[in-house]
Amino acid sequence: MIKYSLIEIYTSEDMHWKNKPLHLAIIEMVRNQKAAARCIVTRGMEGCYENGEIASSRFEVWSLRMPLKIEIILPETELAPILSHLKEMVTDGVVTVRESNCISHRSEKHLIPRNLIVKDVMSGEPIAAKPDSSISDIIRLFISKGFNSIPIVNEENKPIGIITETDLIKKANLPIRLGLLSHFEDKINDLLSNYGKLTAQEIMSTPLHSISEDEYLAKAVDMLLKYNIKRLPVVAKNGFLNGILTIYDIFQTVSEHVPDTRNIQKHIDLANVKVVEDVVITECPKVLSDTAIEEVLKIIDGSPLHSVAVVNSTGKLLGLIFDHDLLTLFSEHKDTIWDHLLSAISFTEIGRMHKDKIRLYHLKIASEIMRKDIITIQVGDTIDKAVRLISESKIRFLPVIDAEGVFKGVISREALLMANY
Repeated sequence: MIKYSLIEIYTSEDMHWKNKPLHLAIIEMVRNQKAAARCIVTRGMEGCYENGEIASSRFEVWSLRMPLKIEIILPETELAPILSHLKEMVTDGVVTVRESNCISHRSEKHLIPRNLIVKDVMSGEPIAAKPDSSISDIIRLFISKGFNSIPIVNEENKPIGIITETDLIKKANLPIRLGLLSHFEDKINDLLSNYGKLTAQEIMSTPLHSISEDEYLAKAVDMLLKYNIKRLPVVAKNGFLNGILTIYDIFQTVSEHVPDTRNIQKHIDLANVKVVEDVVITECPKVLSDTAIEEVLKIIDGSPLHSVAVVNSTGKLLGLIFDHDLLTLFSEHKDTIWDHLLSAISFTEIGRMHKDKIRLYHLKIASEIMRKDIITIQVGDTIDKAVRLISESKIRFLPVIDAEGVFKGVISREALLMANY
């Protein structure tokens, strides 16, 4: 048996802490401690207080201060921090603690807290565009804000469509993805001048998938996965655009509010716990450290993640190369590289055409251009840790390694969300 402590608080429903009902403030405090604790609030039917007051539901005048009992059960080792907060918060009431022998403590693991609603998580004050907005302005907005989509609203601020990077490439003939375009600031104006009077309404995607701010977050996650999208416009009761919900918003909330699985597993028998190995994917190709740059160019052209992992002869991960890193190879010939990118020529073809012009003899192999300062995660780490790393670092995916550092694949935000829901 494990030593647990039972905290009992006897107070009344009219007590507050920092302009919030005391019982709600205590529940929030316990949650924020991320302890292996459960909390319950019970409202009494009748009671009396030290000063002679009587509370009773039978008489309206006496029912203004109905008694409350708040109970918190938790491992003895996690008692001290919560007691410290309670001593400050409970300004009228009785706080007691007694020992309890825990026979078992079991719980189901959920990434998304069931009580959360969309407006608890969404980003407010969303940036949107109007149907008559020019495509050149839309592209500038994408680049300046780092967006991959933007909602289109009518004069009443009600969303009627959305423009994604895919829409720009397929419908507006954007020659390169926005991540690469941002590296050619001096060329952007010339490119955008080609779009003339093309407007958002002409290329936006409809029908639009949106969600009410009062819906449970679980429904929003369902929609993100079902429609394979990364951003959901959020509307108020009147249908006005009131926010944007992204996978990053969800991960950030989870990182702030959900306890670390490894920590609470010290006390709780958790069900449904998954580790990185359960959801690792292998979309990211790999090359040996001595692979020729020409070969790297060819491989990265076909990479869905626009990147390639660099490993040694034993498979140990050494670094990553992203497609925009390859632009440094052609830095002395930026004008001609820009012309080739506009012609939708691949990195492979660019490398072949400029092999005699650029200084490839200074950068012959993958290890000489790879990024070494990368964040990784191990196959045995919990999904919680992966979510926190992606959220804190604001990255799209994590390379996965084993205990010896051998590259096993990658784990993406979408894969994490799907695995945990």
